Amino acid sequence: MGEIRKYICSCGYEKDLQTGGGLSGCNVRRIAKHFPKETEAFLKEREEGRVKRYIMENEISYCERCQEVYAVPAFSYTRKDGYTCHFPGNCPVCGGVVVQAEEEEYIACPKCGKRMQYMFVGDWD
Repeated sequence: MGEIRKYICSCGYEKDLQTGGGLSGCNVRRIAKHFPKETEAFLKEREEGRVKRYIMENEISYCERCQEVYAVPAFSYTRKDGYTCHFPGNCPVCGGVVVQAEEEEYIACPKCGKRMQYMFVGDWD
């Protein structure tokens, strides 16, 4: 189950984000809608018995072009040999490359650069 978080900055910027994963995070059809090429490779490895676990989750990410913070779907799976394949999504507005936040508790405001505070709003599924 994912979390709904409200991030607030002293400059006035605010953003509600749905982080983490829900029940459809392990639904291969749903994953394939977001990551069609990556799902093909994943399914081949899974059929060969090499996949240990997999999930699609929303990661907090920055879009430098839009100057905005988003919760962007990312798909990852771990093979039985320990290697993890990770595929981040793109910006939901401009389609550009996003940069994943290093720590969700310490998010910098995309407008002024200050550290934002967050509060837990609820869970999502």
